[in-house]
Amino acid sequence: MIIGYDASRAFLEEKTGTETYSYQLLKALLGLGSPHHLRVYTRGAAGDSLEPGSEIPEEPGSFPRQRVEFIPINWSCFWTQGGLALETWRNPPDVLFIPAHIVPLVKNPKVPVVVTVHDLAIEFLPQYSNWLQKFYLGWWMERLRARRATHLIAVSEATRKDIIEKLLVSDEKVSVVYEGVSNNFQLPITNFQTEEVKKKYKIEGDYILFVGTVQPRKNLVRLIEAFSVIEEKGQSLAMQLVIAGKPGWNCAEIFAAPQEFGVGDRVNFLNYVSAEDLSCLYAGAKMLCLPSLHEGFGLPVLEVMMAGIPAVASRCSSLPEVGGAAAVYIDPFDVNDIARGILEVLHWDAVQYSQKVKEGKEWAAQFTWERAAKETLAVLEQVVS
Repeated sequence: MIIGYDASRAFLEEKTGTETYSYQLLKALLGLGSPHHLRVYTRGAAGDSLEPGSEIPEEPGSFPRQRVEFIPINWSCFWTQGGLALETWRNPPDVLFIPAHIVPLVKNPKVPVVVTVHDLAIEFLPQYSNWLQKFYLGWWMERLRARRATHLIAVSEATRKDIIEKLLVSDEKVSVVYEGVSNNFQLPITNFQTEEVKKKYKIEGDYILFVGTVQPRKNLVRLIEAFSVIEEKGQSLAMQLVIAGKPGWNCAEIFAAPQEFGVGDRVNFLNYVSAEDLSCLYAGAKMLCLPSLHEGFGLPVLEVMMAGIPAVASRCSSLPEVGGAAAVYIDPFDVNDIARGILEVLHWDAVQYSQKVKEGKEWAAQFTWERAAKETLAVLEQVVS
């Protein structure tokens, strides 16, 4: 079987959730012992870092090098609708896998397509998007993708349920394959490394961490207000609230919120943070707080658990599914309940803290990219057969 892999997002330097998924899943697929041929479509020569001799190990059980082919598509625009579509006609694979993108409209109809759907936030929070985003993300990317794909992969049971209900897709057309979490987040981080990263980002003392794109559905205005409530009660131990992530759309209100709630000197926006720095930020935090209004998966919850730090997360969409019993849950619409969840972690004694950290590490360890790759491969095989 020849598997075509859309790696158009996998090699972007500043990776957010979907780019991380594309890259890590590709690496995991390359590490499997498989009889299939993997045809990786990249933007130009972007896949050079995964060429044989670098990150593809020639070991028993790994994907044989002779069965991996990197195909650069040198289209500066219309990469999917032009370049990728053309490849399905010129040299068709047995199945095309799209980990985080849209289906080519004029692709070869004989090539089945499997697409991963990460979330349907636009369906649940349309008030946070303009008309162009509603059209492109709502009709074009979601409904058209659902209709034209042969099979869909949802990254959580919650997302699968959303797809079936909102996009009117049959049960049989959607499979759940959980994302994985990198083992790098459990590597030992020294105090020196943590302090160097804190110094780099001007972080002083203890801090609560948020990781994700700065946009309304991440519920950061309420998080900042909750942080100010804790400050008023004098129970924050002079902490900072550190927000790590690139600015998204409609973020002006979020950047104005610290001044509005009187904590302008206590909130630190970092912008994008590299994976190496993020590991240190996780290791140095008192906790992660992810109060999102909607998440398709919520990978930072698992990443911080792997790092041995507690997670506070919303009691909605996929987050209880991803965090299991190891996370502390809050009502994302209730500022006082967000503050309550944060204070709960701050008030744990050493025994409680140690037990929760242990539970978190054990829970997160189940979510591996190897498992995600095996289950994804099984879906591709089923679609072709």
